[in-house]
Amino acid sequence: ITNNGTIRFTGGLIGNGSSGRMQTIIRGAGELILEDATIGLGYGDTFVNAAGHTIRGCGSIHAPFINEGTVALDCAPAKSARIGGTAIPQSYGYDSKPLREAAGSIENRGRISIARGALSISGPEAARFPIETAVPTVVTNKGAIAAGALGQITLEKSVTVDNARGILATEGGGRVNLGGTSGATVIGGRLD
Repeated sequence: ITNNGTIRFTGGLIGNGSSGRMQTIIRGAGELILEDATIGLGYGDTFVNAAGHTIRGCGSIHAPFINEGTVALDCAPAKSARIGGTAIPQSYGYDSKPLREAAGSIENRGRISIARGALSISGPEAARFPIETAVPTVVTNKGAIAAGALGQITLEKSVTVDNARGILATEGGGRVNLGGTSGATVIGGRLD
């Protein structure tokens, strides 16, 4: 997908539930604005935000996801954004092999920020039914993840952030919290 303009994405879902071996790439100098929308199904093909492209607004981004560009979230009061894994319904083929596998991989090679409001970086909720599956979420940060002056990032629910080549930062009074009922792990890198 080449976007050199503005796409407003309202209350829906972008995702491709195919085999998980391909990528859906959005590139160009444009913006994708999330308005309470969700990117990713928690399984299937990887959604890639290419270098030079920007995702703005407030919504959810599920694994599998690669950010090479900019994700600049800004949530109104009483709204929050989320990046992480999700539990998915499991389905099987005639050979009893899973037709889809839950994904927990998120990679940031660019910049992810929250200017205003709350951003939760988290693993999936526990599977609620025997037919659901959930895998731990691992965020590999090779860029910057930042909370702006009116922003707050909470790392929670069994997420692991591999920050060995990245920076997890606050800017102008923003906050980064380790929280949630089952905690989070941050490995290496810089915490500012």
